[in-house]
Amino acid sequence: MVKQVVEEYPKPLNVDFNDLFFHEFNPRLSMREDHLSEKDVIRWMVIHGNILPLMESIGMHGYSPAEPLLVVKKQGSENQFVVVEGNRRLAAVKLLNNPALSGSESKAKSLVNTVSGVSEDQIPKELPVLEYKQKEDILPYLGFRHMTGVRPWGAMEKARYLRQLFDLYEDNYATQVELFEFLQRATSMGPRRARKDLTSLAIYDRANKNKYWGIKGIKSVEFSLIQTALNYKNIVNYFNLRASTAYDLDNLNEQHTKDFFEWCFAHVPDDKSPTRLGESRNLRDLSKIVANAEALNQFKKGLPVLEAAEFAEDPISYLAELILSAQRYVNDSISALRNLDTVENRHSGIIDDLLNKVDELKSVYESKAKP
Repeated sequence: MVKQVVEEYPKPLNVDFNDLFFHEFNPRLSMREDHLSEKDVIRWMVIHGNILPLMESIGMHGYSPAEPLLVVKKQGSENQFVVVEGNRRLAAVKLLNNPALSGSESKAKSLVNTVSGVSEDQIPKELPVLEYKQKEDILPYLGFRHMTGVRPWGAMEKARYLRQLFDLYEDNYATQVELFEFLQRATSMGPRRARKDLTSLAIYDRANKNKYWGIKGIKSVEFSLIQTALNYKNIVNYFNLRASTAYDLDNLNEQHTKDFFEWCFAHVPDDKSPTRLGESRNLRDLSKIVANAEALNQFKKGLPVLEAAEFAEDPISYLAELILSAQRYVNDSISALRNLDTVENRHSGIIDDLLNKVDELKSVYESKAKP
């Protein structure tokens, strides 16, 4: 009788760093592309991953065997592996061995300076790993470590991990209720919150896929701002979503979604506010604006968000406030002028223009005033 050998997982191994590859759907990455190259991942880690302190620690103290990378075999290979957990540590080791991988001359110099203080024999060539049979066996650990554990992810990473679980287990459950009950157990995230985060991620990915519809000036997208925007029913309606939890994006109005990204994330040159929205607290005013045709029209014409929102409240009260504000500014100008001995004549034309505008204001006001 032949005794069948059953392989036990996870397997502890030591693997050359050159035989370790990044997970192409790493939740930490903000981009959503298939088959990310090693160069893409490392560049992202250098810019966003706070990699220098980790490199210094590994260079000075070596790589701790207490923190093995969690890997699965690379498809079609027996000796190469994909790192499901530990991509940041892998990036640090690869950069210690070759700082030029950073792809940025200025960053490379910083990395070279970091590496210059590390002797060659201190730079690890092999890394401890735990090989798992399949990626699905690692995902529950990721949930514990990064969703509720000691090294929590940010909002974007949590949403990406949630999406991976959703895609992986969707066919295992007969109903959506059962699926989201499982997701709640895996992530400690309630069903409504999970659905809303999936919706936020779907909106972000739709914009990213469309290269932000060619909007100029978008340097970065704050994912949490999309999440917060979905708390406002008027903005959800402006997207033409049936609910903030409609993660299928059925009937999404892409033009209105483009508007939202332009207002919230496109840099405005030579302006006090970095974007049309300004601070995230102004989402409340934006919610008022998109629900009122006149306020939206004024905002699209260029009126600041706080002023445009006034049109959604009471136009008469807003007009009164503008007139009173103008009066205050004129009074302040008179007071400042009285304190001066002489002034340059270059302001005379502006004062003449103000007088003409006041006459026009009075004429229009009287034409609309009730008898």
